[in-house]
Amino acid sequence: MRITRETDYALLVLTKLAVREERMSASTLAEICDLNVSLVSKVLKLLVKAELLTSTRGVYGGYQLQKSPEEITLLDVIEAIEGPVAMNACNDLENPCDKAIDCQLAPHWRVINQQLYKSFSEVTLLSLLGSPSDLKAEMNVIDLL
Repeated sequence: MRITRETDYALLVLTKLAVREERMSASTLAEICDLNVSLVSKVLKLLVKAELLTSTRGVYGGYQLQKSPEEITLLDVIEAIEGPVAMNACNDLENPCDKAIDCQLAPHWRVINQQLYKSFSEVTLLSLLGSPSDLKAEMNVIDLL
């Protein structure tokens, strides 16, 4: 599984909104994040659709977080931009692998996918605003290298 740039940019935009705690336009967010306005607009629409942001029209309009940074998870953002998390076809409920019934690996992939899902749901937007060492401690990550 590879996280796309759109998801990366969505997280960047969300962190800017979390820090500023005010409505910001797509063009302001694009400028702050040094990104293309059309790409930022696309990401913002997906985040509004997922109910992570609210959008207000008008002169004093813009985008702001619909939930607190503690309530928005990495899983929420990934699913808003990418769709459901699935490591492979064994875990894709919409397009399952035709060999999944007889495959001895399918149950193992489900366990791995559940762990990934759990990890993504434990990382909040607030934790992404802190230091990487704080995030490692929060997630009980062990250095393997």
